[in-house]
Amino acid sequence: MSKCDIKKMPGYVDASKIKNKGLEMKVEQLLTKYDVVTYHGTDSAEIEGGSFDVTRRSKNSSMLPQGLYSTPSQLEGAGFGSSVYKLGVRKGKVYNFTNPKENERSSAMVSAYREALHNSGYTGEWAEGLVGDFVDTGFMKPGISAEDKTKVLLAGGYDTVMDGSRHLISLNPNRDVKILGRQDSESIKERSDARKRKKFWHNKNK
Repeated sequence: MSKCDIKKMPGYVDASKIKNKGLEMKVEQLLTKYDVVTYHGTDSAEIEGGSFDVTRRSKNSSMLPQGLYSTPSQLEGAGFGSSVYKLGVRKGKVYNFTNPKENERSSAMVSAYREALHNSGYTGEWAEGLVGDFVDTGFMKPGISAEDKTKVLLAGGYDTVMDGSRHLISLNPNRDVKILGRQDSESIKERSDARKRKKFWHNKNK
């Protein structure tokens, strides 16, 4: 069974290679609690008082678990709301949603998945067949609610979902995520556009 390598994660910092001792100490202090720095785009009211409300309707697919979505790209985050929050994320135990078969599936997860199926109207032999598929492949039925998917993952002791190679879903953000800063999305987009214009004129005048 393959495992996620933290050193290959976007935002990973090897503090041992930093020569500035003052900066090294600050990075070490950050990494004692948080593994990566990511960005979350949203409307400001969603994080009032520094508390994440994962039950709010999001722009992300309902096929994915409920949680706090983030990306290593600040500009990408700006596409999801009026504000972009810089986050320190503790990943903990990671579930690979793109390749579910590689993940460990405990008996507690199987029980939670069976309950999730019943909540979505799957019963009897149909439900047991889907449970068997989950045990064999790790695949969860798309029709199950995002909230129930999260309950299944939490039953297995998972803290974070890796959606593809870049995006993270923090299942318990009020425990595992710290807000490190905030910027307006428009200012991020404007800076990006300015860099593109500068690069265009630089290349044109060569």
